[in-house]
Order: sequence, then C-alpha cells, then structure tokens
Amino acid sequence: MRSQLTASTEADFPVLRPAVSADHPPRITALSLHGFRNYREPFAAAFEQRITAIVGLNGRGKTNLIEAIYLLCRLRGFRDESPGRLRTWDTPSGVVAGVFSDFDREVVIGSNGLALKQDGDRVQDRRSWVRQTPIFGYRPDDDLFFHVEPEQRRRYLDWLAAMCFADYIPTAAAYRRALQQRNAALRQRLSRVEREVWDAQLVEAGYRIHCARKAAAAHLGPVYAQLWEALERPPAEVVYRSNLPETAEAYADALREAETADLERGWTSIGVHRDDLVVYREGRPVRQSASQGYRKLTIILLSLACALCLPGAMFYIDDLEGELDDENESRLFSLLLGSRTRHLQMFFSAVRTPDVLSRHDAGPDINWIRLA
Repeated sequence: MRSQLTASTEADFPVLRPAVSADHPPRITALSLHGFRNYREPFAAAFEQRITAIVGLNGRGKTNLIEAIYLLCRLRGFRDESPGRLRTWDTPSGVVAGVFSDFDREVVIGSNGLALKQDGDRVQDRRSWVRQTPIFGYRPDDDLFFHVEPEQRRRYLDWLAAMCFADYIPTAAAYRRALQQRNAALRQRLSRVEREVWDAQLVEAGYRIHCARKAAAAHLGPVYAQLWEALERPPAEVVYRSNLPETAEAYADALREAETADLERGWTSIGVHRDDLVVYREGRPVRQSASQGYRKLTIILLSLACALCLPGAMFYIDDLEGELDDENESRLFSLLLGSRTRHLQMFFSAVRTPDVLSRHDAGPDINWIRLA
C-alpha cells in the first residue's frame, strides 16, 4: 500500500494534514514542575490568557519555564542532550506536568529517560504525543541557523512535515538507518548486490521525505513572504533546496550513476540528508554577515510562519528585548498582537516589562508571570 507521503510526480505532492484543528487548539492552561533545571522546589503557573509574558532578571528561570512547556509538547529540551540532564543537579528525578484544554500531561525525567502519562495513562506512542501539540519559536541559540550545517536549517521543514504527516517521523528514522548501512557498505566496499537492499530502502524513504518537505515548503514559503510584507519590509522568501530528481525512478538512477564516486568517498552524495533551507532577502541569500537584529527577525518570522501553517499551534520568543531596534520591535508586535495570530497561544520572556507591549495596549490580554 502506498504511503500518504509517496508521490510519483510533482503534481502528486501531498496536502498538509495537521493533527490538530483550529476548532480544538491544544491550549495549555496550567503548568507545574519540580526537579527541572533550576526549579528544584515545586513551582506552578496558570496561563489564563492566550498571551503570557514571563519577566525576571537573568538566572531566574525564564528560559527554563518556556523549555518546560516545550518539553511537554516535543518531549525534548532546547539543547541536544540526554533527557537526564534536564533534571535539577543531584536530584533523582524531575517532573513537568501540564493541564491542556482537552487533556492532562505528565513527564517524569529519570536517569533512563522520560516516562510519559496523558490523563493518568502511560503513553508509549511518542509520535502521536508530539503531533497533538505543535510548538515553534525563537531562542537566542537559534542564531546558529546562519552558522552551522544545513541539518539545523532543515529542522524547520522537518518539524512542520512531522506535524502534518503521521508517518514522517518513522520514515525519517528509516532513512537514517538505511543511510548509515549504505555508507558502511561503501566503506567496506561490499558488492553492488549486497548494497542494493540499502539503495532500495534509501530511495523509498528518501523520496517520501522529499515529497513531504516540498509540500511543507510550498505552504511555508507564501506565509513567510506575507509576514515580511506585513512588516512593510523588503521582499523575502524561503526556499527548499534538494539535489533529488523529481521522480523516485530518477533518484534510483542517480544513486547508481554516483556509485563509483560514492565508493571513493565512502559516503552517499545524493539524498535528502544534503537538503538545505535557504532564506533570501531581495533575491540574495541571508548570510551570517547580516546584522544580529536582522538575523533574529528572520528566524522569528520563519518560526512564526511554521506555526501559522498549523491551526492551534503554540509560539514563543525567549529574550524578547535583545537585538531588535525599536521600529522592528514595534512592527513585529503589531503583527504578533493582530488578528493574523489569533489562533496561536504565545509565550514571551524578558528581563523587564517590555515597553512594546504597553505601547500596543496589550496589557489586559496578557498573563504576566514575574519571577523574583
């Protein structure tokens, strides 16, 4: 049976099908935690409004509070590290629990990983868990987007695709396994017959990923461009770059044609593991040489565009005040507090009460959490 991600021509690229709808967005209304990062003692917060602003001096736990929400949604922290490191130092376990509009969740962080419960029942299906609660946003470390390998940039497309296609996550895992095995076979110079099984698996999974990413990019691109237009800024676009041909058959042929060169290299030169996501401003790629403020705005709008592609998503900005000049900050928050984002639940952190929120008369609609 063909997967929902499989396509033979560009016309067959799948339609995005988010796991949640705007009619039943997964709002989080309360959070409790202990033994998580710097929250050694029990801490609780209620989110009575659609927008929450977390204010406090550096080191008080603003980022960690947003990260706790992120953990409840994506089952991972902000950094690529073992789950056990999310615990407060020298504690046997940590707990993060959340009350959502239609369910309750609890994540217990132990030395062996995460234990999950939803409505009191143990959960094994992590894929369905993360697809129920889409979340995107910005934190200062995301500036690495402009400095690191394409894998970090592809994550935006990968998470968007994962939220919309039920088998995207296992397909990506199958691709990684096939790629590792094929690369090992190349280094060991195994015969073509011995490598063919990995070639076939690579083509099947890789082409399905390619179709999903292209579908996600086709939705993401116009939304991203519209956000820059709404800010009255020069035209900008985001482009999915792939070296895959447009059919699975042509992909298989390209793998065979690259076989000799791949044997010499000891690794696979064609595939979705080499894809990239490139942002452009007035027709030119945005590089790391762009100003810090422009880079921050670029990533915020890219993340916001991802969130807007998904009904009922959550969106956050950690470190609201940094790098943006007054004009860009004001325009950004006119956008964030406007009707375009009415389906999003949003979280912002700042060292002090942001003037920009006061200037936009958003006070009554904001839930304030002040960390002493």
